[in-house]
Amino acid sequence: MTVKMVFTKLSNLFKFIISLFIIFIIRLKKNEIVPGTLLIIRLDVIGDYVLFRNFLEVVRKSERFGKCNITLCGNILWKDIAETFDKDVVDSFIWIERKKFLKNIRYKYKI
Repeated sequence: MTVKMVFTKLSNLFKFIISLFIIFIIRLKKNEIVPGTLLIIRLDVIGDYVLFRNFLEVVRKSERFGKCNITLCGNILWKDIAETFDKDVVDSFIWIERKKFLKNIRYKYKI
């Protein structure tokens, strides 16, 4: 095993430990659950989103979630499609860059 490989493994381990610490700190904070809100998280690629889109209309027309404020947290790769074609069924969007989220600790904490 080369020095570079060892350094890479130690660096990944350090990032993992920091991520666990951030998750621990976030869980200590009590978040208020706001009634009448729904968060849908979809971080997959564009093809999966295209198949998923029809489900958003079903959620909006459902008896249980029809009056909820719906927020879609999704992959920034399909931002244009979602904001163009699904703005009538989704109230707000949160966009995540997957690679940046996995590699950048500050970005992960911000999100």
